[in-house]
Amino acid sequence: MAIQLHDSSKGLEQLQILHALQLAPRAPWAQLSGVLGVDSSTLSRRWRRLNDAGEAWIACQPGYRADWYYSQPYGSTAYVEVTCEAGYQDSVISALSRIPCVWTVECTTGSRDLLLTVTTPSWAELDRIVREQLGRIDGVVKTVTNPLRRFYVQPGDWRLNALTADQEQAILTMRTNQHAPDPGSGRRQPSPFERQIVKVLAADGRLSMAQIADATGRSISGVSRVLHGLEASGLLSFRLDFNQHVIGYKLLSTLWIEADQNQLDKIGAFLRRQSRTVRECVSMVGQANLYVHMWVQDLSAVDLLEAQLIQRFPGTRILDRWLSTRFAKRAGHLIDNDGRRHGFVPSLGL
Repeated sequence: MAIQLHDSSKGLEQLQILHALQLAPRAPWAQLSGVLGVDSSTLSRRWRRLNDAGEAWIACQPGYRADWYYSQPYGSTAYVEVTCEAGYQDSVISALSRIPCVWTVECTTGSRDLLLTVTTPSWAELDRIVREQLGRIDGVVKTVTNPLRRFYVQPGDWRLNALTADQEQAILTMRTNQHAPDPGSGRRQPSPFERQIVKVLAADGRLSMAQIADATGRSISGVSRVLHGLEASGLLSFRLDFNQHVIGYKLLSTLWIEADQNQLDKIGAFLRRQSRTVRECVSMVGQANLYVHMWVQDLSAVDLLEAQLIQRFPGTRILDRWLSTRFAKRAGHLIDNDGRRHGFVPSLGL
């Protein structure tokens, strides 16, 4: 039975843990204890229960702002729409989920059956993968590739509403003090040891320093120093992922928008401020040049955002809208029909 987080005082405490981990995914429980007012052993136990049940996990991946995400082996990313032959969707999902360069598999309503996030070293390789691998899966009728240009809102930017403003600020300050940003150092390729750390953390981003040291054969102090540098430089990012159904966010809505190209940065800035609704916003190449994905509790939130966009940015058109019925894979993590994590497929290059 799924753990329900939105229907009890204990559930509220667990939501606060999740919100805290959105802000600081690897924060020690001893530090979060003072902010949340719950002893560290209780925090650890409740997290372990959620994690063991597949209801929540910490994803780890190359930072979107790092050069190496857009070079080898992460050079070119696109949303690929997939139309399936009737009766083949489950087998198509199973085949797609095993492919390392397919980061995300999303089941949708509307004109496509699935929406994939696919990342490859180059546009030529992306074209080859779509034609020779994705397009040849039994049951795939049609694919449409939509190249990505720029992330305005990353999936890890979406926030729950379980902490007070003071608690949020305390955790953000704590994290900033530990990992002071160093944007300049992100303009480089990671070392073999740094890549090894990312590979170890890919399946479980909350592994302890001792566990990482054991897996890499390095000292705890060496691992700690390098990992802190990766986070500060933006070469590595962590995010909390979870079964959105257990927290009451059962509606996953997507808008494809046509907007004035000169207005995209302003629209992106506006959508970044909608951190309780907008989970992802990316500019694309195509007639729809903006993708907006929302996690909401009620479709009225989607209606409100549409109205605000059209009012604030005249000429903006909503070309398509649909609901996501479920994720089968998200950032490499496999997800079952009930929204629980049940496995992991390492991405290319990790």
